[in-house]
Order: sequence, then structure tokens, then C-alpha cells
Amino acid sequence: MSPIIQRPTRHIRKVSQQSSDSYIQLNQYRLMEEIGQGSYGIVKLAYNEQDKNLYALKVLDKIKLLKNFACFRPPPARKAKPSPSTHNNPLQLVQREIAILKKLSHPNVVKLVEVLDDPNDNYLYMVFEFVERGSILDVPTDKPLDEDSAWKYFRDTLRGLEYLHYQKIIHRDIKPSNLLLSDSGHVKIADFGVSCEFEGIDAFLSGTAGTPAFMAPEALMEGSNHFYSGRAQDMWSLGITLYAFVIGKVPFWDNYVIALHRKIKNDPVIFPEEPHLSDPLKDVILGMLKKDPGHRLLLQEVKVHGWVTRRGTCSMPSEEENCHLVTVTEEEIENCVRVIPRLDTLILVKAMGHRKRFGNPFKNFGSTVSMQKQRKSNSIRDSKYCPSLAIANGQVRVDINGISESLSKLNLSPRILTPKSAFGRH
Repeated sequence: MSPIIQRPTRHIRKVSQQSSDSYIQLNQYRLMEEIGQGSYGIVKLAYNEQDKNLYALKVLDKIKLLKNFACFRPPPARKAKPSPSTHNNPLQLVQREIAILKKLSHPNVVKLVEVLDDPNDNYLYMVFEFVERGSILDVPTDKPLDEDSAWKYFRDTLRGLEYLHYQKIIHRDIKPSNLLLSDSGHVKIADFGVSCEFEGIDAFLSGTAGTPAFMAPEALMEGSNHFYSGRAQDMWSLGITLYAFVIGKVPFWDNYVIALHRKIKNDPVIFPEEPHLSDPLKDVILGMLKKDPGHRLLLQEVKVHGWVTRRGTCSMPSEEENCHLVTVTEEEIENCVRVIPRLDTLILVKAMGHRKRFGNPFKNFGSTVSMQKQRKSNSIRDSKYCPSLAIANGQVRVDINGISESLSKLNLSPRILTPKSAFGRH
């Protein structure tokens, strides 16, 4: 793939604010209407007065994030025993992940542009590229994509996911609401709240981070010593996503989370009579939704599948053409977040993937919410978002690796899932 010249992500330590009755100014950003509100923060449309472009600016409350999530979003448990330096230095793990995510640059991956963080300010500001058209699909829907549109969006997603895996990153939450459409109609993968970095050829994961309806069967197996392939989990989620593209709903569903898990592990994939799907499309979906991860299609196998390539007439770019390796130096790791007086402050960047509500720091400035521009992604909810009972009741499931003393897990009773909560990340 040709080199991409792109402005590196910046970390600004000093934040200046100006306000009037109609807007608030944050450094060079003029904050406009609220385009979404997640469980952990609000998202404002921001106009950069320097380059004249629009951005999505996420606002995080440091104090409440630290209070509610005084721990790292855990990296995956690995089959191999971590080295002593890795096990005893969670700060290094966090710094390295931030440094890598800041350098990711691909047409099908949402870009983190800038971090505004003043140690004397209670808020952390994450500036992302603004993806104009929002998520591809709001599932469930009675208006699924036609097969041609699904083919186009799927190929874009496949390219983005290949790039992430090439950078040794497992997304863990591939689903339609995390796939955003640019103004040019190309897909960008978003929301890295539960993503993880790995070493070697694959990640060995534990726990059920992600979205219930998109979890692979092996992720639902019980046992403290149970590990599963991160690549295979992403491919399962991709298969569920493609099914949802063309059917408008997920293949496995139940109001109760335990029953949903049982169906994912045991029930076959069934295609309704309508809409009619081509046999090659059904075949690639079934290949990605094999219960046994050892028999599931690999990403490279999906790339050459007859439906994806239209019987060889539209080949996917090679890995060499699609990917360029991102590396970070020790200096970049050390400087990825500057002027961090305590370890707790660095946790804030990691904690942006966790979900707790906090007050809107801009509520006194009266900006108008444009519902038409609200995104439906997991990190940018609309006003009709219905949280799962686990979130509503303040229950959090924690899975810690790389920290010598793990936190005890909460025992969650069976939950009733609403259509919204089943598609929201737990």
C-alpha cells in the first residue's frame, strides 16, 4: 500500500477555554452541537478554526472515571506466561497501546487526531476524525442492506480488520454500529474500547468483553483457565455482522442472556425465506459462523472466497498492498502521554472504553442537539438508548491481567436483555 502522509497525533498539555452564550471555545476548536452521548461521556461536533475541518470531540470526566473505574481496561490473558517486566509494569502496557493506537493510519480505521489534557483541568478531550454519515446499520431493522451494498461494505471492513490484525490488534467488538460511513461511502472501523494488543501470531483471550449478540461460542465457555483465539472471535463477529447486514437482525437472539448464550453455542444458523440470498453469500456466512473455531474461516480464506471476489473477478488487495507495519520507539512509548503526575491519570485514556455516565460540562451553554446527526455507534448513543441492566444497576464485570492483585468479580444474576442492551457492549 502506498505510504500515507498524515499529521501525527498530538498530545496537548495545556487547554484554554472561552465561552459565550451560544458556544464554547476549546483551544482552536469551536464546539458545536452535541452529536451523541455515551455511557462515559458526551461527543461534540467541533470546528477546527485552523484547518477549517469538522471533528468529533469526546469529553471525559477524569474524576468520575477514576472513581468508577480505578483499574485498567485489561489486556487479554495469554497462554504464555507474561514476562516479569510486562507483569509488573502496567504503566508500560498502557503507554505502549496508546502510542500504537495514535499511529494507526488506514482508510478503513477511524483516526485519533489529538488528545487535549491539562493536568489542572477535570476533563480529558479526545479528538477523532468526524465520520459524516454515522453507522452503516442500526440493528435490528426491517430495512437490511441489499447484497451489493453489503458486499461493498464488507470488503471495506475486511480490509480494515486485516490491517488491525497485521498491527497485532484484536478489535473484539466488530458489529454494524461500530462501522461508520464516510461521506465518500467508505467504511471506517471505530470504537476500540475493548480492543487489545497481542504478541506472536494470535491473542489468547479470556472473559466476555464485547457485545452479547456478537460473541463467539468459545468466548462463552466457563472456566478460569479457558482461553480462546482473538482472531477467531473477530471473524465470528464479522460473520454475525454480515448476516445482520443482509437480514436486518442477528442469527441468535433471546431476552435472557443465559438463553442467548445457549443458542449461540448450540443452535444452527437459519436463513429466512426472505430476503433471498445467493448461495455463495450463505456459504461465506456459514464459514465464518462455524461453532468450532478450528473449522472457522480465517481472514485470508474469506478474502479469496467466491462471494467476496465475485468468482475471482474482483480480487482483494494483498496483505502487502493493504498493510504497513506500525512500530513505536521506546521514546514514543515514554512520551505518548506527557506530564502524567500519577499512574491514575494515565488510566483515563484506557478508561474511555468503559461505560459510566457523567455530567455534561457544557450543559450551561445551551447547544442544540441535532438528532439527524447523532451516531448510533456503541460509543455515541442516541437519546433513545436503553442501557443493559448490568450498566443501569452499576454492575461491572472485571477481568484483570498484568496486575499482580486482581479484583474480585461480581456475581451477576440472570439478566433480561432488551433489543438495545443485547447490542450494547458489556
